[in-house]
Amino acid sequence: MSSHVISYDSKQSISELLSSWTRLQWHPDSDFEYYLKIMEMEPELKPYILGLHENGEIKTLLVGSIKRMPVELRFGYKVFPSPNFNVFVLGYNGILGKTDKLECTVLFDALVKLLHRRKFDIILFGNLPLYSPFHDLALSGVPFSSRDHFRIKQESWQLSMPASMDKYWSDHKSLRHYNRRYFSNKLLKKYDNRMQITCYNSVGKLDMILQDTEHIVTRTWQRRLGATSFLTEDNRKRYEFYIDNGWLYAYILYIDHNPVCFLHGVKYHSIFYAQQIGYDPEYKEDRIGNYLMIHVIQDLCERGGIHTVDFGVGNSEAKRIFCDVCVDAEDIYVFGPAMYLKAFNLMRASLTAIHLASKSLLKRVGLYGSLRKYWRHTK
Repeated sequence: MSSHVISYDSKQSISELLSSWTRLQWHPDSDFEYYLKIMEMEPELKPYILGLHENGEIKTLLVGSIKRMPVELRFGYKVFPSPNFNVFVLGYNGILGKTDKLECTVLFDALVKLLHRRKFDIILFGNLPLYSPFHDLALSGVPFSSRDHFRIKQESWQLSMPASMDKYWSDHKSLRHYNRRYFSNKLLKKYDNRMQITCYNSVGKLDMILQDTEHIVTRTWQRRLGATSFLTEDNRKRYEFYIDNGWLYAYILYIDHNPVCFLHGVKYHSIFYAQQIGYDPEYKEDRIGNYLMIHVIQDLCERGGIHTVDFGVGNSEAKRIFCDVCVDAEDIYVFGPAMYLKAFNLMRASLTAIHLASKSLLKRVGLYGSLRKYWRHTK
């Protein structure tokens, strides 16, 4: 078997990948046309793709980009200033094709060589499932001083779409009772016919989607922690792309015609990816997020053609309640050989270690949940 790795970093060379890329793509964020759109929208990103060729055929693609960016120094929700580095960013959804250990090892070795040749300073593997080949290689395939020693584990949640809502309720009997007891006997009586849920997916409703969603987001803890506006020009272009390709399902819950809760996602290759979720905290005690979630599951079930709902990373109550698959994942950095990069890695590892130790202690004494809520809602 003859195998070699080729880098692609120009528009012309990337265009040569069209046939192989579209054959291997499985996630909307690494869709060929969407990738080109993002590169066009964000000129600070430099396209960079590695292709593993075996006997004249592309077997695996690493669809990433190089970005001049800070590497996060975080303690809880507090983010400290960091210098900018040239970072090769590769999300798990950008790993396309064969991902056996042999293929991953060849590609990982190619990335490390590029790191030593100063093509970039740092590699960021985003949301790698624990014990996946690249996860293991990033922790064992580089010198001690270049490894990411303390990482923050995240939960990635999925829902296996049932054949019908009757099937879903039969598989989730406790949820069925919860739905009948709470929403039928309390929420619907409280708001009667004042609630309305609309699913938007047309370009004529784009302004309404973005404005009503922004109305909700301005009230959330995510905005206080720095979440970007839905009304930016780049975000508008992104939603236009989703609509033009028939991907978008934007659900918004209204009470008295006021937007109070939303869930936006895209359908891609029989999977619905829930990308944006939020609610007005004024209605927190009403569990409107859970109410909207049930409606979304039912609507997607009735539409058909979807076998999985992917809610991505995060440990919200709704994800724990409604999903049936949880995969642990981590962001992992690999640092280059320069001394200043090794020193920064040591500083970052020390701060992360303190963060994780504090989190563990707070959990043991039963204060973690309440402190996290206080930090979110008082920043």
